[in-house]
Amino acid sequence: MSSIVSPDDINPLEDHDRFMIVRNWSDVPPKATHLAIAKPIASLAPLRDFPQLRHLRIFGGDALLCTLVPLPELCSLRLSAVPSKGLTSLEPLSNVVNLERLILHHLPQVKSLEPLGALRKLKDLLIEISPCSVTTLHELNSLQPLAGLRTLERLELRGIRVRELGLRPLEQMTWLRHLVVNNRFEIEDFARLAAALPTTQGFCLHPSVPVGIPCDQCQHEKVMLIGRTRPTIACPQCQAKHVERHVARFQQCKAAYPNAAGP
Repeated sequence: MSSIVSPDDINPLEDHDRFMIVRNWSDVPPKATHLAIAKPIASLAPLRDFPQLRHLRIFGGDALLCTLVPLPELCSLRLSAVPSKGLTSLEPLSNVVNLERLILHHLPQVKSLEPLGALRKLKDLLIEISPCSVTTLHELNSLQPLAGLRTLERLELRGIRVRELGLRPLEQMTWLRHLVVNNRFEIEDFARLAAALPTTQGFCLHPSVPVGIPCDQCQHEKVMLIGRTRPTIACPQCQAKHVERHVARFQQCKAAYPNAAGP
């Protein structure tokens, strides 16, 4: 099983202690490289005064991303828990062309990923809904804008649904090394992905995955069945027939895909 990492783990090599929390712009040294903004601000324009800034996090507040000026050195950005009035479009991000890592966390009014198509150096991308809402899905227009990001190595999509084309655009991204998609799509969607991306790692590319929960009856470890089904969590021993049918259907759908790899 590929673990579902926390948002901070998308860049495990990042030194979190180096981030300076911005309280007053006047206190920030001119050569700052790692900044975190955790209070409401009216403008990000002062960022232009820090030409060596490479890593930026914005936590909450009502930051106006429309004031984000091009930052040629910026390579990682995290937007977290921005209220709906704070961000309705990702268009300003198309100016930050050197971004390598991007985390978008709970941006309920953002529907289009089109501006991300300009981020041709992006390696890691995480889009997720707030973890405190486990039943609500964030609807995106389409994942098609991601299909052209040929440098992308790691993609994590959590708490989302898609209005057009579903997961089909991801089938083109054979260069992905790691993929996580929330288990709220059909079994056929995940089976096609598994066939199209034979070298990509990720729990969503397998018919079932252990969840570390023992069965009340036999103590055997339960598994999560990939693809929308009921029940989603099952015991491979007590519910063997259900699990076997699910796995067989997943493999059948995978084999039916024209680009399916051999065993």
